Amino acid sequence: MLLRKAKRTLLANKKSYFACMFLIAVGIIMQTALCIAASGLEKSMLEFYKSNNLADTYATVQSMPEDYVDTLEKIPGISSAEGRYIAEMRAEIPNSDETITLRLIAANSIENPTLNALNITGTAPKNKTEILVNPAFFKANNLSEGDTISIFSKGKEYTFTLTGTAISPEYVYITKDMTQMLPDEAGFGIGYITTESMEALTGYVGVANSIIFQREKDVSFDDIKLQLEDSLSRFGLKELFDKEDLLSYFFLDLEITSIRSMSSSMPTVFLLLAAVVLYLMLKRVIDQERTQIGTLKAFGYSNIQLILHYLTYGAITGTIGGITGCILGYMLSGPYLEMFQQFFMLPNIESSFDLNIIIKALSLAIFSGLLGAYAGARKMIRLAPAEAMRPESPKPIRFDIIKYLGVLKHFLNSRGNMSVRGITRNPIRSTFVVISIMFSFGIISIVGSFNGLIDKMIFSQLQDIQRFQVKLSLSQPLSYEYAVKDAYRLENITYAEGILELPFKISNRHLVENAMVTGITKDSQLYHIVDTNTKRTFVPPADSFIVTNGLADQLQVKAGDYVTLSSPLLEKDISVFVSKVIEQNMGSGCYTQLDYLSSIINHQNIATSVILNTNDLRELKETIKGSNIVTTIEDKENTLKGYQKMMGMFSSLYVALQVLGTLVAFAIIYNTTTISLSERKREYATLRVIGLSVGEVSEIMNFEYAILTSFGILLGIPFTKLLNSLMNLMVDSDIYSMPSTLPLSAYLIGASCCFSAIFLSARSARKRIQTFDMVEVLKERD
Repeated sequence: MLLRKAKRTLLANKKSYFACMFLIAVGIIMQTALCIAASGLEKSMLEFYKSNNLADTYATVQSMPEDYVDTLEKIPGISSAEGRYIAEMRAEIPNSDETITLRLIAANSIENPTLNALNITGTAPKNKTEILVNPAFFKANNLSEGDTISIFSKGKEYTFTLTGTAISPEYVYITKDMTQMLPDEAGFGIGYITTESMEALTGYVGVANSIIFQREKDVSFDDIKLQLEDSLSRFGLKELFDKEDLLSYFFLDLEITSIRSMSSSMPTVFLLLAAVVLYLMLKRVIDQERTQIGTLKAFGYSNIQLILHYLTYGAITGTIGGITGCILGYMLSGPYLEMFQQFFMLPNIESSFDLNIIIKALSLAIFSGLLGAYAGARKMIRLAPAEAMRPESPKPIRFDIIKYLGVLKHFLNSRGNMSVRGITRNPIRSTFVVISIMFSFGIISIVGSFNGLIDKMIFSQLQDIQRFQVKLSLSQPLSYEYAVKDAYRLENITYAEGILELPFKISNRHLVENAMVTGITKDSQLYHIVDTNTKRTFVPPADSFIVTNGLADQLQVKAGDYVTLSSPLLEKDISVFVSKVIEQNMGSGCYTQLDYLSSIINHQNIATSVILNTNDLRELKETIKGSNIVTTIEDKENTLKGYQKMMGMFSSLYVALQVLGTLVAFAIIYNTTTISLSERKREYATLRVIGLSVGEVSEIMNFEYAILTSFGILLGIPFTKLLNSLMNLMVDSDIYSMPSTLPLSAYLIGASCCFSAIFLSARSARKRIQTFDMVEVLKERD
């Protein structure tokens, strides 16, 4: 009998329960899709790293005899070592205007290396004129096997034939350096050539400048660090780091960690909302079925039987929502992983069915349903049969807002006064609506800001900070005066200046980070130090450092502290004063005046790059083809176009998320309006009987929810800022961070979507008011 009763109740309120199932399904979709995606990404990563034997220690030196690698292998704790030569060079593809930089890697064995083995499609280079490139570069430039690529080195042009593509575990995520957040697929790539090819390009024979190591089992990086530093310092050691500091490894690990964090936090909020909605619904059902409950208790049904009966509502709602969410989440995980393949060059990324994830998600869905049902039904336990069989006494009004805010009488008509009183009569329901609107507004605003935030991060870096058109990287540091004068000798140069970029190991007590220090002139016109939050521009300090927030957070330093610089370029470690900490969303490092940075390494005003503006970029590229001083060209316009093209892929995703947020707001508001209508049927029917039209009765509810929505949006503004801060904590790193302020457009999108949900709910409520049978509603309950 109780099962038949549950079936009738569920069918009678199917729309409300469906909206509750929708909330549960959304939470479970997010959890299932994110967990399966993270699991698939991590599984593919670990398998690829293991099968291709990713090296776990990396060293960069100025120059080292290749046969010295055998000596390094004998260091205790090292199982294998391999020497390579890596060089970045300008490249050109026929019939392409793209400004291209290739990072060329040459090793003794390309087909069967001991470490960092390649997944090759095509054939490995056999002679000095063949090359492999990474697949993203291959695809972005519409290349085919047999095409030619020109590489420029020491003033000469060398033509290579493309024999295929190669994926390396070292370059799963490809960016030029830590200042780039997104890959420039067409403008920057990885090339693999023979050692003979590299010797022809550089003129260096039997030399390595990069060494990779595999440690023995149970040997940590710190165990071999000092020995390697001692052995490599004579060769001009530049960098020595563990695989966890490898840019590719770092970005991939950060992505997996962020996904796992979101898979546990975001779904929980949706499930809690569903539980609260169920609580309000069951509370209303209990109030409506008091007489039935009293009768059942009088006939001998125990509290446990009745509680289990009402828990059935929650169990069914949670089960259907959970199963739907698991199915759709599994289906969504595939496209989600395909999106990752646009960025991470991992073979065999696929969504695999994980029973543990499904069981966990389904259990959470059912638990949230049972929790809401129990919270709503537990008051029934205290009801005695005799008490339950008579209607609940009206609750006294303890707080009349109109009485305390009499001024409202002068602004509101009678229907407005009824709306305001309706809010205070049921504070639990009103509070829930406000919190729900606040949450919906926050989610929609955050999603609505994504496109603007990414644009803000990119444009701030490429337009506010880097105001040059072209950056020419020099083969070696040159005198600042000589480098700039040489740049002005080129035709169509409107303005040029030099910058000095040097890598250092920066430490604060036990905290150590590798970072780039940029030296610019005091009156620089093409490179500005800008705080992306306040938009303030700072002059580079003459005897201290300005540190970006990413590095400052990692080192736990603030303005007024000192940091220690370590580098093979220094005779000994030195201490530097931190004068300011500024917020920048892309990149991580320090700024100072060029002459001060030059003096730190005992030089007088040198430059490692020249930045400039030109009237004819094409002519500039042609002119410096034969240069043996310029190694690479960075064309900012092409970089910006590449970013815009890549972010365009996500526009449909942003729209879908905004629609989802609106649907969530609609589901919550629809449920609460339905509950309110059920509780106030008699009140609204009475108003209809005394002459109010359907529109006037609807106006009472519409105005009530407009007030609650306005309060929800007002609370949603600080809540959105809190969500943004929490997102920063999840994705923040020493390489990039999310902007701390959201654009006004994000808040406008959130508000418009919330009021749209109110409008849709109001239309549905109006239709229900029209269907009221006033005679039936006004009948006294026996």
